[in-house]
Amino acid sequence: MHCYVCHALLDNITGECEKLKQAYKKLKHGHDELSIEVATVREQSADLVNENFKLMENIAICKEQLFRSNMERKELYDAVMDSHGNIHIFCRVRPALDFERHKLLCEWNYVDENAVEIFNCDPLIKAKNKGHSFTFDQVFHQPSKQEDIFQLGHN
Repeated sequence: MHCYVCHALLDNITGECEKLKQAYKKLKHGHDELSIEVATVREQSADLVNENFKLMENIAICKEQLFRSNMERKELYDAVMDSHGNIHIFCRVRPALDFERHKLLCEWNYVDENAVEIFNCDPLIKAKNKGHSFTFDQVFHQPSKQEDIFQLGHN
């Protein structure tokens, strides 16, 4: 009888061992597939990083070309306007003086290099009015130096 129990235990352990071998094979196969997929994804990631770097370089070059083209366009436009005798209008919103800081009557917003918006600080008027937008040949920010403005005006 004791031998029968040992054979039954051995058969049970052998069955469990076979199940574990099958599970191991499945896991090993899954691991191998995932390892291949990880290698592929790493390679694709490296390719994408390189492509992204090249695109960022290209964007920087395009931005520089756009800036230079805009400067050239402005110079050509200025030359044409000067040949017709037009007057250039520059705007510089000067910084508030110390005694003015506490009693500001308006606020301003630089829209772009050629436009500025002015808003009334009075809440009653501000609620009714969205402000006024003005365009110029060039708008200078508060930190702009007087020499820069003067030099651009003489070009």
